[in-house]
Amino acid sequence: MKRTIQKTILGMLAVGFFSTQVWAGEIVYTPVNPNFGGSPFNGAYLLSNAGQQNGFEAPPRDARDSAADFVERLDRTILSRLSRALTSDIIAEDGSINTGEFSTGVNTIVVSQSGGATVVTVTNLITGETTNITIPIVP
Repeated sequence: MKRTIQKTILGMLAVGFFSTQVWAGEIVYTPVNPNFGGSPFNGAYLLSNAGQQNGFEAPPRDARDSAADFVERLDRTILSRLSRALTSDIIAEDGSINTGEFSTGVNTIVVSQSGGATVVTVTNLITGETTNITIPIVP
């Protein structure tokens, strides 16, 4: 009899336990990053954490003087104007390509027509190195 009373009490407790109403709310996602809708006050914290985790170190910048920078810019400007002048010699005003040999001092540029294409051969007079560029002619 004792056993049946224990079973009955346990059964009633189990039914009572599992039949109670469960109180739960909705699961709501709240973003942390301010770029994705999170609080703007999280920005400094996230940036500081990212800075601490970043192991990258920028390479040291060479100490350059303004004279070296000026010479480098001057070289680029001269080469740019030289290539513009050479391009205007090679390409006629009507868009056709003039064939012939052009010299820039260090390089010799030969423009020729071959098999339906324009071939540009650039030869470095100092090293003897040549570069061939083939431009197909599109009808």
